[in-house]
Amino acid sequence: MAGGVKTPASRCEQLDDRRMWWGGLAKGAAVVAGASGIATLPVKDSEEARIGLAVGALGAATVAAVAIAVEEGAASSWARECSVR
Repeated sequence: MAGGVKTPASRCEQLDDRRMWWGGLAKGAAVVAGASGIATLPVKDSEEARIGLAVGALGAATVAAVAIAVEEGAASSWARECSVR
């Protein structure tokens, strides 16, 4: 409800879907980042493999951070536009 005008239900559903989708992506990317980071520990023979895993972990962490920002934006918009006051 923005400015006293009732927000259409379709907009609220869209914001909620966006929040859920990006939140799931953030959680999945965080898991991949953690697993890739931990996987670098037992790799001792190949510096290239360690670097590749570390770069993969950094990429997944970046995706997670962006997804969290989008999720939070959608949640804030939902709270502002769709919550009953």
